[in-house]
Amino acid sequence: MMNYVFSYNAVLKAQKKLHISREKLRYLAAHDSLTSLYNRREFENLLKTKIANSSRNGSSFALFVIDIDNFKNINDTLGHVYGDKYIMAFAERLEILTRKGDIISRIGGDEFTLITDQVKKAGDTIILADRLVNGLGRPIQLDEKEVVTTVSIGIAIYPQDGTLHEDILKKADIAMYSSKYSGKNAYRFYEPDLNLESVIKSKKQ
Repeated sequence: MMNYVFSYNAVLKAQKKLHISREKLRYLAAHDSLTSLYNRREFENLLKTKIANSSRNGSSFALFVIDIDNFKNINDTLGHVYGDKYIMAFAERLEILTRKGDIISRIGGDEFTLITDQVKKAGDTIILADRLVNGLGRPIQLDEKEVVTTVSIGIAIYPQDGTLHEDILKKADIAMYSSKYSGKNAYRFYEPDLNLESVIKSKKQ
């Protein structure tokens, strides 16, 4: 009887560990290892889901693409260890500046996205964009070093700027590069007269 109880308990423990392992694997597959934000793969899944839900509900949302200006300078002058520390601190500040229900992801080395449905009126998105540019431009303390960078942000609105996830992401990206090309430390909404020329010029800088 004791062997049976021992074996049964061992099976339960093994099942629990297996369940935890599966949950951990799912978490790791969906999150960025450095910041614990959603990674690019999960961001695309969440964006598709957001589009599907908004299409059914007849609602809109905003997609922000946020790029750290001159991030390469941090790695070049302070080293990659401080570069990683900055990215982690930046991600924490981004979470503080956003609102409950917003979806934040890190989709590249120094590139982040934000999906928010707090767009009941046009001014709501502008208020959030201003808060992000100002808040993310404040100094970040890394040990004894104070690091200051700015951000360039591009914004696309569903459904007016696209109904497919590729389209809305591309347009937010174009708006971000246009913001960067125009002088950085700013945000810009996608407009039909923006094109890939501004993106190409910005990437050459």
